[in-house]
Amino acid sequence: MMKLFNWLNCKLILFLPKTITIDGIKFYFNRSDRFVALLFWKYGLLEKRELQLLLRFLNDDSILIDIGANMGIFTFKACKKLVSGKIISFEPDKSHFNCLKETVNNNNINNVQLQNQAVTDRSGTMWFNNRSMNGGDFRVNSAQKGVEVETVSLDEFLGPGFKADIIKMDIQGAELLALKGMKNLLMSNTDILIFCEFWPKGMRLLNIDTEEFISFIESLKFNIYLIDKTLKPITIDQFKNIESGSNFILTWKRLT
Repeated sequence: MMKLFNWLNCKLILFLPKTITIDGIKFYFNRSDRFVALLFWKYGLLEKRELQLLLRFLNDDSILIDIGANMGIFTFKACKKLVSGKIISFEPDKSHFNCLKETVNNNNINNVQLQNQAVTDRSGTMWFNNRSMNGGDFRVNSAQKGVEVETVSLDEFLGPGFKADIIKMDIQGAELLALKGMKNLLMSNTDILIFCEFWPKGMRLLNIDTEEFISFIESLKFNIYLIDKTLKPITIDQFKNIESGSNFILTWKRLT
């Protein structure tokens, strides 16, 4: 089944345009399923609430760190709002990263810095699974099979005293690893907003303990806001009872 899907992906893309334009930006893509995903974004068929909130909290001088940029919807939507701000976008999948470079270069975007790395709790390398039928599901592989990817921790990569305003993470259950590697960054940016997903099943697939993730969030005394039709504050006990994937904002600020 996997071989058939990959064969179709390779063949179908031959009949598709090279780019899809969304809000004036020509997005490059590498697989037919990524074309469909971008098409859904273009016509509002995918979740937009998280993106709307991120853009709402983004100022023209904000520093945004996009972890798991994929085709760059969040990155390139946000870059249009910035005047003196900047975006650092991390994407570990080499093929996706090359699409991001094409989008940056062919749209004359100069406020986006691209990094072909995975953000975790340490600098080094990790193995990622590249056999998913979903081009948005490039995840850590604990069995050390697939593709070896360079990793960084934000604390080491950015160094002490770095200013950041918003972090967005979409990394398929590896959020705990990324958070552990950015603790100093968080402590020096007490107004920071972290947009992330809590997906217990995804964490278990990576052999990451969901209780450890919850304890880490609790230890930092974050305010937790569930992203739904409204931005809903929830308690740590309510957070513990979530089983399906949900999106949140973690922050020390009080949001309205």
